Amino acid sequence: PDLVVNNAGCYSAQKFCDKDYDSWEKMISININGYLYIIGEFLPEMKDRGSGHIVNISSDNERVPYPSFAVYTGTKFFWAGAADSIRKEISGTGIKITNILPGYVYTEGLEWLFNDEKSMSAFKEFGLGGGSDYLAQKDKMLRPEDVATSVWESVNKPTNVYVHDVMIEDSLNLPLVS
Repeated sequence: PDLVVNNAGCYSAQKFCDKDYDSWEKMISININGYLYIIGEFLPEMKDRGSGHIVNISSDNERVPYPSFAVYTGTKFFWAGAADSIRKEISGTGIKITNILPGYVYTEGLEWLFNDEKSMSAFKEFGLGGGSDYLAQKDKMLRPEDVATSVWESVNKPTNVYVHDVMIEDSLNLPLVS
């Protein structure tokens, strides 16, 4: 293919010391291994052809960590380094890799998170507010279409323009921990 968009992901808000190994494995499997396997399958063909674009939908957590998201954030930080490393390997081949880093995107998964008792317990403990605080402002969250627009704009640049990262933020007004 000319374009590959990696857009699978999972997350869980949790206290790190609770050692939820099953959720850690799931996040690492989907957020890291899933993307790696897709890139591994399609990058050689793109390299042989001398063209292609890979877009990884990551998260603003790739740059801004929050308490209760240690493992999730780690899976996103992984992509900052991995994408840069792969970019160096494919330099001059005509292939581009772009990471899109959205803030809160209102989806069924996010709705689940804000209604999950265990996740909201961690949110409250770390001063991130409660699920109802977020859901009351869902109109200020990004929509999947906003992310899709960022992808479209990133891949439709002239060949001399290489967009490495695009960070798009929501307009939530919530208690965030710095």
